Amino acid sequence: MLKNKILLIFGLFLMFTFLVVGCKSDPETPPTETPVEEVPPVEPTPEPEPVEEPEPEIPQEPSVSEEELLANAKKAAENATSMKDKIEELSFASYDESSYSEGLLALEKYNSLIEEGKAQEKLDNAILAEKEFKEVLDKAYSKLASEKKSEVIQIREKALEIKSQKADKVGYDAAQLLFTTAEASTATKEYEIAYNYYVKAKDAFNDVYNNVSAKRTAALEAIERAKNKAADVDTFAAEADKIAPLSQEEANQEAE
Repeated sequence: MLKNKILLIFGLFLMFTFLVVGCKSDPETPPTETPVEEVPPVEPTPEPEPVEEPEPEIPQEPSVSEEELLANAKKAAENATSMKDKIEELSFASYDESSYSEGLLALEKYNSLIEEGKAQEKLDNAILAEKEFKEVLDKAYSKLASEKKSEVIQIREKALEIKSQKADKVGYDAAQLLFTTAEASTATKEYEIAYNYYVKAKDAFNDVYNNVSAKRTAALEAIERAKNKAADVDTFAAEADKIAPLSQEEANQEAE
């Protein structure tokens, strides 16, 4: 019995020893690490190189011959001379004395270059004279047009007071059209044209006013004559009745 117990204990001891040694001999499996995939760095996208646009070609002015330059200079000088004569004839120089003086100098310079001098220089002076004299004329006609416009408005108001737009519609509308044309020319800085149309508009409104006034006066006179005639008839009848009164029967017949 004792021997069997000892053998049993010894067997259990051996089994326990094997178990312990077996556990120690198995190494622990290290945790498996998931490999991290390395992302390659993103290279910056290179900016596109700017495309140089070709510069626009500047159109070359066609070359002008010497003869053409001289012809243009002569034409401009003739026009400038014509404007100068007009300024002096109408005594417009005082409206812009500075421009008038500059125009004279440029025209004199042109005339001094007629025999000698470059064609382009002649043209430049002729054009300058033309420009300066036009400035004088524009200022003069601009002021005159403004003054004439005021006169037109005054006579138009008088025409409206006597109902001319109804009494003479055709004439009034025609005058108004001239005034509107003058206004349009002023807006486009065509002052001489504007002045001339203001003059025409004033004359037209004057005619309308005078015609309607004459008709109105004639109508009033006719009414007055009719009133006077009626009064004369009544007076004559009253006098006749005093001299020779009508009988009742005659009075009834007269009334009928």
